[in-house]
Amino acid sequence: MTRTLAGPHPYLPGLIAGGILALALGGCSPDVVKAPRISEQELDDPARITVGEALHREHKCHTCHTSNGKADTGPTYRGLWNSTVTLKDGRRLKVDAGYLYLSIRKPIKHVVKGFKPTMPSYSHLSDEEIWALVAYVRSLRDEAK
Repeated sequence: MTRTLAGPHPYLPGLIAGGILALALGGCSPDVVKAPRISEQELDDPARITVGEALHREHKCHTCHTSNGKADTGPTYRGLWNSTVTLKDGRRLKVDAGYLYLSIRKPIKHVVKGFKPTMPSYSHLSDEEIWALVAYVRSLRDEAK
């Protein structure tokens, strides 16, 4: 039996459904991670920032990241917020809440050019804890200029 493009293919409905599902899930790659949304008001919450500062100390983020403008093992926070970074793979991304969230959750996917992929994953942290870290880093934007 010869099949033609004009006739219905027995696998076509499944292929279309699979493609629609892949698009609905945000892409074809199974390890695509997207940041949940958070508002500016939530990021400016003093209680969230305080929790983020405590988590920053607890996880010793300051041992690799500075706020004085001098890069260390990792990028400095000075001038980071709303800047554009070039990643090792050549992508250029704006540093916003979503970028920082994903960089903490899955840092291997967002290695900044010029740095080694040494940051551990903090995927064990809850979304709230990661947002608290993001809020703390964001709070440094004014004093880090």
